[in-house]
Amino acid sequence: MPLDPRIKNVIFDLGGVILDIDFQRAVQAFQQLGISNFHQLYSQFKQSDVFDGLEKDRVSPREFYNTLQSHLPADVGMEQMEIAWNSLILEYPEANIRLLEQLQKAGHYRLFLLSNTNRIHFDCYNRQLQERFGYPNLGHLLEKEYYSFELGMRKPDLEIYQAVQTDAGLIPEETLFIDDTAPNLPPAQSLGWQTHHLTAESPLSSLFPEYF
Repeated sequence: MPLDPRIKNVIFDLGGVILDIDFQRAVQAFQQLGISNFHQLYSQFKQSDVFDGLEKDRVSPREFYNTLQSHLPADVGMEQMEIAWNSLILEYPEANIRLLEQLQKAGHYRLFLLSNTNRIHFDCYNRQLQERFGYPNLGHLLEKEYYSFELGMRKPDLEIYQAVQTDAGLIPEETLFIDDTAPNLPPAQSLGWQTHHLTAESPLSSLFPEYF
């Protein structure tokens, strides 16, 4: 679908949009460590307080691991938990990074990122970005990144969208928000943003075909 010609600002989600992730891998990794009900402790759509707190920086990584430890055998260490937790992060598809590079170079849009994430994953996927593409973080390809753990709020709470709009000085009808999680779209729509639900049938290439 062609973009509305009024669009001047594009806000990308990270996981499932720019970065490939697989939540089931973390479920399986923690099951192997001994948490049989990890899928109940964490899922993409319904989070316990500890996971929600981690993404809002109200729970520190150490507190997070201590909570997980209470559900695990005593001999499971922090390094093992970190590996399991980071296992849901797959890779940055090269096409997505090249898209951001080309969009930045073309200069037709202001580019932003709005993501629910945490300090542990932030370090992991930035290391991967540096090792594979030479960028310390996505800020080198975007005007600004907005992360839940830095803002202390997360999608789909309306306040995080309002904070981004105010900070970036966005005109709502000139703004497109792209996310792979449908419940994250209505709050953006309520502010007057245009939205795109990213799916296998409606990928980034359908929005920016000239760059693929």
